[in-house]
Amino acid sequence: MPHRKPTSFHLVVYLAWLALTGSAHAVRPAKVFSDHMVLQRDRVVPIWGFADAGTTVDVQFAQQRVKAKSDATGQWTVQLQPLKADAKGKQLIIESGDECVVIRDVLVGEVWFAGGQSNMAYTAGQMAKRVPQGKVMLAAADLPAIRFRKINESNHPSPQRDLTRGQWQICTPASAARHSAVAFVFARRLHLTLNVP
Repeated sequence: MPHRKPTSFHLVVYLAWLALTGSAHAVRPAKVFSDHMVLQRDRVVPIWGFADAGTTVDVQFAQQRVKAKSDATGQWTVQLQPLKADAKGKQLIIESGDECVVIRDVLVGEVWFAGGQSNMAYTAGQMAKRVPQGKVMLAAADLPAIRFRKINESNHPSPQRDLTRGQWQICTPASAARHSAVAFVFARRLHLTLNVP
């Protein structure tokens, strides 16, 4: 059977399909990676996300460039070699085909997870209302090398592929007031003692 030239109808259908499914190289990082984040220093750093199945993904950060191919489910992971602490914000660039995601103002330092229930839900703002020293600490919390990311996901019976909400925030008196008092005091002490983000 001879090959037929596509008609305008076929072109319209194809464009509609692209609009519904995204481009042929749609790529995005997992939602934990966003502007103002901090990467862990002195250790191999995994970066992961999602793309069309079998797609090559190119990740660039701090003069490193690493490539990976997404698996059959569209998941991909690369590893950056250990990075030195750096308080100067850099871009994390993720590319695939003609798609490009740029995550801005990324620092390298210490990354700690503060987990708990009511003890972690007690905010720095609440602390400042009850403890005089807490009020002083919060008022002086203009500390741009400290970043917070609240993970507040719903319970699930099985592991989830990604987060659904949230973003990294730079430490200011206003932003710190909304975050865990324990996490704020701990992050402040680490930052002032180690002199790293």
